[in-house]
Amino acid sequence: MLSFWVAIAVMTGVAALAVLVPLLRRQEAAAAPDLAVYRDQLSEIERDLKSGLISADEGEAARIEVKRRLLAAADRSGAEGAAKRGRRKRWALVFSGLVFVPMLSIGAYFIIGVPEMPDQPLAARLQAPADHQNFAALVQQVEARLAQNPDDGRGWELLAPVYLRSGRYQDAVKARQNALRLLGATADREADLGEALFAAGADIVTADSRAAFERALTLDPKQPKAHYFLGVAEQQAGNVEAAAARWRALLAASPPDAPWRSVVEQSLVELATATQPQPDKLQSAAPQSASPHPDKPLPGPRVENAARLAEQQAEKQAGELPPEVHLSMIRAMVEVLEQKLKTDTGDVEGWMRLVRSHMVLGDSEKAKTALASARTALAGDADKLKRLDDYAKELGLGG
Repeated sequence: MLSFWVAIAVMTGVAALAVLVPLLRRQEAAAAPDLAVYRDQLSEIERDLKSGLISADEGEAARIEVKRRLLAAADRSGAEGAAKRGRRKRWALVFSGLVFVPMLSIGAYFIIGVPEMPDQPLAARLQAPADHQNFAALVQQVEARLAQNPDDGRGWELLAPVYLRSGRYQDAVKARQNALRLLGATADREADLGEALFAAGADIVTADSRAAFERALTLDPKQPKAHYFLGVAEQQAGNVEAAAARWRALLAASPPDAPWRSVVEQSLVELATATQPQPDKLQSAAPQSASPHPDKPLPGPRVENAARLAEQQAEKQAGELPPEVHLSMIRAMVEVLEQKLKTDTGDVEGWMRLVRSHMVLGDSEKAKTALASARTALAGDADKLKRLDDYAKELGLGG
């Protein structure tokens, strides 16, 4: 008798799959493009620019178009709720016709199931250990707390770099403004607001973002982020010499282990590549020519550079939190960093942060796995491999 019911279950399952698979395929075809695809396209544009396959103007136009599509894809994700309701209606019709499926499911449950096992409500799942939470759930949790307590300036300050790193630029601006209003003006908060306005302005240092950076320097003349982005403003205005001078001065005033050094150095290289065929001229002397098209600003550093600065700021802020919240933020940043490194495998600083984050979390095995992945990804770059290996030795992971 048991074999009979098993045969019935198998046949019913095959029939159910024959009905459900086409529905699943239609939903997959209708799904929004993965945001990672657009970020990969941005990387391809940068590679084409460096190899000379496209001009600077063509590269800038392509970047703007890809970013427009990326933002549009993010906006479309808000429509998922309506799509899910439509799917539920269609699936309800399908399952109502498959009478044998619930019958057999109930029978199997009472044979092999555990009816006395308690359920786990949504609130309990959100309070589960952080290593079982995904990044989206953590963000939703913080947003829920801020909805109940909108005057929690520390919460807005914590959430802002997460928004920026996730591409939610307008939300990042709002969060920075709230933190500034509730916690008071400091050089760092003014610079953070300017950074969010830069990202929301499609990589342009607008009048509002420039004003925020200038306020930051009024409060602290050495504020590094403000100096960096005011250099971006000079670059976009075609003032190449002024931009390079500001960035070189920033590097000269920065300690050797300053986390923003790599961003500034990369921007100097990009500036040299965009304006002169020999980048070493920019390092030895002030450039003799400005933008090849004076009526158009030079393309400035990408939002990715701003996001890297935000990521470093988030790590700094997380260290000021209670231990359990600090660890939750590190785990959230690890998830974001792992996704980023899937497309930007040559980011040695990113690999180093990932290895260090796993060590901070006390998971040396994951740190070793990340280190092995980094060595594989950077196998073709001896300089980056040496930096990685030296850093691993400092963490006690050498060999």
